[in-house]
Amino acid sequence: MDKPQTDIKQTAAQESAPELPRYKNGKLILNGNSKYKESYNELLLEHFSVAEKREVEHKTIDKDGIERTYKKEYANQLPTFEGFCCRVGISPKVIYDWIEKYPEFSKAYNICKLRQKEILINNSLDGSYNANFAIFAAKNMTDMKDKTEVEHQGALSVNHFFTKLLTKCQETNDFEAIQAEGQLLLPKLQAQE
Repeated sequence: MDKPQTDIKQTAAQESAPELPRYKNGKLILNGNSKYKESYNELLLEHFSVAEKREVEHKTIDKDGIERTYKKEYANQLPTFEGFCCRVGISPKVIYDWIEKYPEFSKAYNICKLRQKEILINNSLDGSYNANFAIFAAKNMTDMKDKTEVEHQGALSVNHFFTKLLTKCQETNDFEAIQAEGQLLLPKLQAQE
């Protein structure tokens, strides 16, 4: 007896679906499969396509015994690449290998980085994420960094030393002259220390 057509499609979909992560004694067991599949591009995009917020309905009973319902908005969990790795059962290192090897995966990765940053910024600005978490995540998960401008007073002897040598390199390709210049400047540098 032949299987119905829907069963065949379902079986094909199940075969192309990634293996779900397995756990043993509370620890994640990686499936050791670092074989790339084109379906991972869509799966990665899907993993990061979560809504920024979710609305939850709460019910309370007031002191008069009347049930009241209200809705409250909560920030969704920030999607991570580590979460994607757990989902497909690979180590995070594998993702970086795929970014180098597969341009379509690299494109999906870059889109997901932007989406992750957008979720982080929007949920941080409205106070949905803890400020300390938001700062830490922004510095470590995105291209956002603290900028510190330093004003220095005094001699920059090491920088000056190398600047003179680099200038000499740009002016001439005479490496003996450059070496001689370095030999002349080095005792001055050591004397300043």
